[in-house]
Amino acid sequence: MKMCDTPVLYRWELYKLFSHKALVPLIAAGLAVQLFMVWNHYRWHDESAWERITFFPYSSGTILIGMIIVLAVSSLFNGEEKLRTEALLLSTQHGRRQLVHAKIAAALSFTTIIVTSGWLVNLIANISLAGWAGWQLPLQSLSRYALAPYTMNIGEFVVVQFITNWLGCMAFCLFVIFLSARSSSELAVFFIAGLVFVMPFFTRNSSELSVFWLIKHATIIEFARVENLFNRPRFLHVSGLGLKLPLHLALFYGYTLLLSALFLNSTRKRMQSKDSSV
Repeated sequence: MKMCDTPVLYRWELYKLFSHKALVPLIAAGLAVQLFMVWNHYRWHDESAWERITFFPYSSGTILIGMIIVLAVSSLFNGEEKLRTEALLLSTQHGRRQLVHAKIAAALSFTTIIVTSGWLVNLIANISLAGWAGWQLPLQSLSRYALAPYTMNIGEFVVVQFITNWLGCMAFCLFVIFLSARSSSELAVFFIAGLVFVMPFFTRNSSELSVFWLIKHATIIEFARVENLFNRPRFLHVSGLGLKLPLHLALFYGYTLLLSALFLNSTRKRMQSKDSSV
């Protein structure tokens, strides 16, 4: 195999991500839990499928997808160091550059496949049990979005929600890639990425500028969870200065895209510095 053959490297890296020994049990367990929760929900609730569909990224959906990303992507770059093949890759003409591109493309493709598959299961499971009626109703018809300040119907929101969830998961994937490129320890990457991932789930939602607010909103996990961006008007209160700053959606999207670009650029520079040290 020629080391400069990027498509071959891409397919090989994608295969390695999907062949992680713990991935199949995790996905199987996650899907089983998700399907049971959906089935059990409709045993006790007679409501529109869209209530449950739009709840997917806020809870179990993003938890499962995040765990899969952390598990599979943590060893993306430091795997070569563990297998002692890094020196060979670095000494091959164009090997590192092509491999870096292939690894990043494979990880982002992997994340896209996982997110899309999760949403398809979510849609099919809920619609098959509760029907698809109600998609044309206003977003405010959903109990958790009664105060939403946006004019769109439920069907349109689901599309926006999927895209937002996907972008958030892609940004988190780039963060894990960034950690993997800078650490020789897969365990360290797993621990740091896992800690960043779980913190917003255990932090109360607040509009006051504080440590809690920063933990909740400085990471990209809240973006992936989507709900808190759309369910009501967003403001940031700076009590000491008496300020009440409106937070528009564009700020959240721009911030997430900026973080993604920084993670990607830092990863590429890290790999280039390894090239120059050979």
